[in-house]
Amino acid sequence: MEEQKKALDPKKRPLGVTILGGINCFILGGAVFLLSILVYINLNPESWEAVLEMLKEKAQGLPLEYAQFKNSLLVQATIAAIYAVSGAGLLLRKEWARKLTLYFSFAMVLFLFISALTNPRFITQAVAQVFYPAILIIYFTNKKVESYFKT
Repeated sequence: MEEQKKALDPKKRPLGVTILGGINCFILGGAVFLLSILVYINLNPESWEAVLEMLKEKAQGLPLEYAQFKNSLLVQATIAAIYAVSGAGLLLRKEWARKLTLYFSFAMVLFLFISALTNPRFITQAVAQVFYPAILIIYFTNKKVESYFKT
């Protein structure tokens, strides 16, 4: 009887899955993907100087080239696509999406850790960016949530 109370109702989606899946799918996925692609398409060498001026504070004195920025937009669009796919799968209750979310979150944490080690200027930024993947890892490794996807 006690085990039944602890298990999630297999028909009812947990609120956390709805919230985190929605954030992944629509905000970090769809919205960021569209924004990255729109900036990539509309950015040209003439408008680059204005963008560079806006990014001057964020670049922290690092040289940033036009081609590097365009490539970083493609990388960001790829990351957003992964978030969109994982979020849609989470909302559709797919076990592969839960695993994709976990593996991708672990990869992001590892990448942020390596970035902070190789460039100490980014430690503060890396610490701030590790919170969301950590939340995903903690939530989607919860046994109750895990059982929701496996039933």
